[in-house]
Amino acid sequence: MAERESNEWKKYTKWHASLSKEERSQVDNGQYPEATPPLFVDLEKRVTAEDRLLWGVFGEHPSIEEILARPEKEPIDPVKYETLKEQMLEVLASPTDLERRVLRLRFGLADGRSRTLKEIGKEIGRSRTTAGRIERKALNKLRHPYHPQA
Repeated sequence: MAERESNEWKKYTKWHASLSKEERSQVDNGQYPEATPPLFVDLEKRVTAEDRLLWGVFGEHPSIEEILARPEKEPIDPVKYETLKEQMLEVLASPTDLERRVLRLRFGLADGRSRTLKEIGKEIGRSRTTAGRIERKALNKLRHPYHPQA
């Protein structure tokens, strides 16, 4: 069950990251692209910014069942979001400048828009694969802050 759930999370995360700024705005208003799987619509109505950050940074998240049992989410509280963003930016002080830049782009900490690895690669002048390696290395540093070789 856990492996299936992990695959569903991966599919959902990939779908969410693939949305354009315009599509994300439509999703925020409850309008979903035509081919959106029903599970993603249900998750989107309940997944919070905190869930996305925990999943992206630490690989941890509530189970899909826990999320689906929640009421539909309220609009994001700007003060809470900014506080969480500031805390994440503090944590991001340990990676190198390039690693910080990749993580900010990947998780939308700069402008609220998550980027794909391909988009990040273009922005930093590297391949998608290299951008992914940089992201993994930076996330490893964040997961194990007292082991600089992680």
